[in-house]
Amino acid sequence: YDGRNWRSFGLAEGLPALSVSSICATRDGAVWIALLGAGVVRWDHGAMTRFQARDGLPKAAIISLFEDRSGDLWIGSFGGGVARLHEGRFQVFTTKDGLPHNSVMSVSQDEQGVFWLGTRGGLARYGDGRFTVYRKTEGLFHDAVERAVDDGHGYLWLTTNHGVFRVSLAELNDVAAHPARGIHPVEFATANGMR
Repeated sequence: YDGRNWRSFGLAEGLPALSVSSICATRDGAVWIALLGAGVVRWDHGAMTRFQARDGLPKAAIISLFEDRSGDLWIGSFGGGVARLHEGRFQVFTTKDGLPHNSVMSVSQDEQGVFWLGTRGGLARYGDGRFTVYRKTEGLFHDAVERAVDDGHGYLWLTTNHGVFRVSLAELNDVAAHPARGIHPVEFATANGMR
């Protein structure tokens, strides 16, 4: 949509599949399109470049895209972990690297530069080159986290299929430094007015 008209992109225009799961416009003017079962396409001023498992992406359906502050693209998959595109090369992180689950629903970055990954098996913090995992055992109300968003006021908001939760970033970071400590999220569910 250019402000006045809609233009469709499909198989006839070179898109390799029609099941779009995520779109991310990057600062260089390109648009990245995640396709279920067909990898990722970079659309740059009419030119399309496709990336698949043979290029270094996880061998799984791509479901989320996120550009970080340094311009790296994070690519979450359903069952294959998350890939980070840095200087033209993909680096893949899975449960072997510390992720709580290989289905990565979302990636975000807080004001301090720490990454937060919503996965089917918990929330993951990526900072200082390592993952910290938060699940029910650390105080979350639910292990499957769809999205994590920094509100700019010291809290991370989490969406799950059991409601929305607010968690103190200070507590989350404290657990990363001292794993024995827990977190105390605030729940916003149907009892609080959620539909």
